[in-house]
Amino acid sequence: MLAEDSIRAHEAAHHPDARKLIIGNTECTIFDLAGHQQARRSWRHYFRKVWGIVFVVDAADRARLPEARAEIDALLEVEGLTRVPLLVLGNKIDLPGAVSEEEFRTALGLYNPPFHMYEKGPIKVCMCSVIMQQGYGYGFNWLLKQVLGMHN
Repeated sequence: MLAEDSIRAHEAAHHPDARKLIIGNTECTIFDLAGHQQARRSWRHYFRKVWGIVFVVDAADRARLPEARAEIDALLEVEGLTRVPLLVLGNKIDLPGAVSEEEFRTALGLYNPPFHMYEKGPIKVCMCSVIMQQGYGYGFNWLLKQVLGMHN
């Protein structure tokens, strides 16, 4: 759990959950939104005031990558999210069978370099392992820099 500064298995969210997360010297309010299909319908209720999005994908679950791509594509089409920075985390790279960054980008349709200003807004892809505490810090710092640059 990043918000609690502890490393342990995180049970999948069933309902939206608000938490505080400190990135550098900045306190951020984050919402952990459930990712199962029924819960995705409630995502739109959070879009009005969103300043940044972190989309976490299980890089070891190859069968669900097309589903993740469809959801990312749908997010990029939401009118209220135009220009909102998107951090895509390919998590669980520590597990056997996890895809490489190249396979991940290809599967999600994110072919460009790690930092690229897409037509819809800035997007960054970071491969990570929350359990191993690697790879996500750089992405969160990038996202914070994007958000602060847009709102200062």
